[in-house]
Amino acid sequence: MKNLSIILIAFIAMASSFSLNAQNRGSDLHLQLFNKAPFTLILDGKRYQDIRNDYTVRSIPPGAHRIKVQVPQGPDTRRMRTIFKGMVEIPANREVFAYIDHRGRYIMHQSINIAAQGDDDNPYIRNTPRPERPRPNANGSTTTRPNNNNSRPQNQGGGSITESYTNSNSGKNGIATSNFEQLKTTIKESQFDEERIKVAQKAVAENGVSSNQMRQLLPLFSFDDSRLTLAKFAYKYTVDKENYLQLKQELKFDKNAKELEAFISESK
Repeated sequence: MKNLSIILIAFIAMASSFSLNAQNRGSDLHLQLFNKAPFTLILDGKRYQDIRNDYTVRSIPPGAHRIKVQVPQGPDTRRMRTIFKGMVEIPANREVFAYIDHRGRYIMHQSINIAAQGDDDNPYIRNTPRPERPRPNANGSTTTRPNNNNSRPQNQGGGSITESYTNSNSGKNGIATSNFEQLKTTIKESQFDEERIKVAQKAVAENGVSSNQMRQLLPLFSFDDSRLTLAKFAYKYTVDKENYLQLKQELKFDKNAKELEAFISESK
């Protein structure tokens, strides 16, 4: 009886510790512009130098926060125009999906409970090295200077890094297991959803993919729109299309799940 009481007390302590850690973790903000144009962010006076199409800011304390969103004026990234400046409310222990609309208003699209998952499985909890600020080329594309603190190879010609996943065993099983694990690692190490999508699309198009593999890939993306984009792209390369509706469970927004279901129905 005494041993049972000790075990029960230990279990309650562990549960309380888990709950406290979840509460102390803060909230995650995923921010885009309505047209997915590149922008930079200033949050509570902290300027994020990168110009990118989406931002994921982790572990934000709940409460009111001052946000400023700026976009470059033409190719000169030294000249920035403010399209939003104001206070926004971040709820506790939530994953907040928001965007700046065409009228310059902050719109919280949806707020959901942060899923309980280990840091090793969540690429947005890891402290990944920050890339250098993109510099525009004459043709409008961007070139990223190499970061000496980042051991991953950089693409000196602009655009995202892509890797080949040639699969000699591609076919009914999708991507070979060893190549698939390599693919997941590369996606996790990629900084932005735009880069992750290009890597995933190249691998899927070259090798085919199974529905189960897609269910493992989609959670690696920050924005639900990115998950939907990849899910639509990969459908025609899927080796077991009869199981593809399972991917609806990996989409956080009902409207995206319904859109995928309609897309599958129309594609048959």
